Amino acid sequence: MTLDREGEVWRVTFRAGGVPNGPATAADCELQAVGSQDSEDVIAARLVPFEGELNTIAAGDIGADAPVIQVRVGPEGVFVHDSGAAVRFCGMGSDIDGFYRRTGAPG
Repeated sequence: MTLDREGEVWRVTFRAGGVPNGPATAADCELQAVGSQDSEDVIAARLVPFEGELNTIAAGDIGADAPVIQVRVGPEGVFVHDSGAAVRFCGMGSDIDGFYRRTGAPG
């Protein structure tokens, strides 16, 4: 997962692989979402169309009801709640909810 500032908003990019489970392993997943950060350090990022390395999602795929991914930023990393985005746009069994540890210095 990466966070990139774009003016007043953040672009959140997820690239995730499935937990190894033999032939039932979920396919790799890629999602991008954009949103602003509130005073409690939560980024409410709405899924957006993109062309990525692992996946391409068009506006028509998302439709009028784009999921909003909640990214709560803390000193050691972020907690993510994907609001069903992985279920809708990634392979069966994909999950991006959870804690992501910070590995680089904030820019």
